[in-house]
Amino acid sequence: MSKILCVGETLFDIYPGRRYLGGAPLNVAVHLAKLGETPYLLSAVGRDEPGRAALEELAQRGVDCRFVTVNDQPTGTAVVHPELDGDQRFDLPENVAYDLITLSDASLAELIHLAPDAVVFGTLAQKRSKVTAEALDRALDALPKAEAFFDVNLRKQYYDEDILSLSIGRSSILKLNDDEVDTLSFLLFDTVMDAGRFARFIFSDFPCHSVVVTQGSRGATAYGRDFEVFHEEALPVDVVDTVGAGDAFAAAYLSEWLRTHDLQKALAAGNKNGARTASHAGAF
Repeated sequence: MSKILCVGETLFDIYPGRRYLGGAPLNVAVHLAKLGETPYLLSAVGRDEPGRAALEELAQRGVDCRFVTVNDQPTGTAVVHPELDGDQRFDLPENVAYDLITLSDASLAELIHLAPDAVVFGTLAQKRSKVTAEALDRALDALPKAEAFFDVNLRKQYYDEDILSLSIGRSSILKLNDDEVDTLSFLLFDTVMDAGRFARFIFSDFPCHSVVVTQGSRGATAYGRDFEVFHEEALPVDVVDTVGAGDAFAAAYLSEWLRTHDLQKALAAGNKNGARTASHAGAF
């Protein structure tokens, strides 16, 4: 059983007439709990009904929330607009609780004592707020032996070249999708590349030991620093909702990797969990 710290936004995905608890790092944490791991969430919620509901549901789902703070901003939301191609568009209100994620000295000391095996983080929360970015930096600085799993998870206007370079520079595993390969290769290397060439450029400039690319209906591919390439075909599934499928993949991939250090097995586990999640509404 691995201990994994997930850092970032806690929010509710808002659909017409219903809401689902979400946020990429939170989704990963919930899936890790379902897989039998021990996830800790570093995040923030508001002093409001959604904040109380989020903490209650997370506790029920087996996520340790000792590092989730409560502040006077409203709990975050993401208004989801389903697209005809099955993809999603999100509206993300600002000045919400997860814009003020903090890690006190006492909590930092407790985190060091717990010694998580991995830290999971993305771009959204740290780009929106220097306060949140500082909390992530403190956690990563304090846990130099932990796998640093950077799930890019780009959201329009919430990323730039600097934050991507800094985040990749602090990561040991870089996870992204095909479209994000195009975006990052152009931003970082001034040209659009295929995934294999992109991985080689990443290994030449950054310390990551692996690059993992999800490719939708074509499956997923993992690249190792020593020129290993592994691919897993996608599992057939009737797609209902793609929200959270990438997070489900990330959780199962990381869980298997920490257990076996086998890229092929990690890909297979990720594909299976991602397909299962895409077959129903909601992120988990």
